[in-house]
Amino acid sequence: PIFEDLSDLTRVRCHIRFLGNNREPAQIAEHLERALKGEPCIIYANTVRRAQAYYRWFLRQSKEFTREHVVLYHSRFTEPDKQAKEQELLSRLGRDAWSRGAHPGPAVAILTQIGEMSVNISADLMISDICPIDRLAQRAGRLARFHNLGGELLVVHPVSLNGEGREVDYPAPYGIWRRGWIEGEGLKRTRQILKEGDYSAQRFIDLVNKVYDEDYPDWVEPSPMTARNVTALRNALALNWLLLPAEARTGSEVEEGDEEGTERWKSRDVPPQATLYANWSPLQSQFDDSGDDEPRTRAMFTEFGLEHAVKCPMFEFKRAAASGLLQRDRDCVIFDLGRGDKRTIWTVPQSCYDFELGLHLDPGNTIPVTEEFDDD
Repeated sequence: PIFEDLSDLTRVRCHIRFLGNNREPAQIAEHLERALKGEPCIIYANTVRRAQAYYRWFLRQSKEFTREHVVLYHSRFTEPDKQAKEQELLSRLGRDAWSRGAHPGPAVAILTQIGEMSVNISADLMISDICPIDRLAQRAGRLARFHNLGGELLVVHPVSLNGEGREVDYPAPYGIWRRGWIEGEGLKRTRQILKEGDYSAQRFIDLVNKVYDEDYPDWVEPSPMTARNVTALRNALALNWLLLPAEARTGSEVEEGDEEGTERWKSRDVPPQATLYANWSPLQSQFDDSGDDEPRTRAMFTEFGLEHAVKCPMFEFKRAAASGLLQRDRDCVIFDLGRGDKRTIWTVPQSCYDFELGLHLDPGNTIPVTEEFDDD
């Protein structure tokens, strides 16, 4: 049997305070400076670009505050780099780091949604973009995690500049893009009911139930897309209970990252993604034009992807490809997956991927202005 733990629902876990609209890190510099002065801090950004902007801000502020003190972790790293990033986070803000003293000293973790549940770290100070209440509760779970004292959660409201230079809401990725961002219902209701003050686990639970109350008429009937996704999940459970069959996807779908129109179940409704390959050069690889006739099989393609693949939004991929920033390596790497299905790859230049920032196709950008999509 599974028992519900009700023993610690009323203890104050954090105090929430609002910081207002935020377009760039400098606007909340007085709060970020607390981390510069040595206070351990976790920052949650809703998009990769906002997270990268925070990272750049910290490294520009002080010569004493170096890459040894700040860790950036989001979805646009290769799998090996993600594993290394998680180890860095644990070494700076994990349980062992806190057990060595009152606190681990200057340490900042800058995360997107990928860090909401996967890494066991803690700090007493957190700065977070506003997000749906269930997500915010997950983030707050990293506050004061290794002791019983409450933490401090500072919530900011992301905004961007429109074509006329005016600030507008930037709810990405918790909304729909229709020539501009339309705020999602979960985020909208969270903004309506979230108040400043002390929060226990029970208060978070009550707010989650209120935001997602099925009594709201517009939540009773699922959208056609949701209904199709439910059917796809049922089919996946029925067909894959023993063996996972090969997916029937075309080469163009994999190259371009286009999952639209497939019958696959998706755990999240994210915009179409493109797959790029980083940390790879034909001069340093077994895959070159040396005349080796060994077939590059599906298994090799999968292994290659685990080592080098990074995904990004389709709009960003198209823009980078059109500008000549990316290289399509037709002559260097071709994988023959059978049935005439051959894959070529798009590689990322060294200037657009590194262990510190991950994938950054427009290195000069700090905060999105009129971008369409972004993810975690």
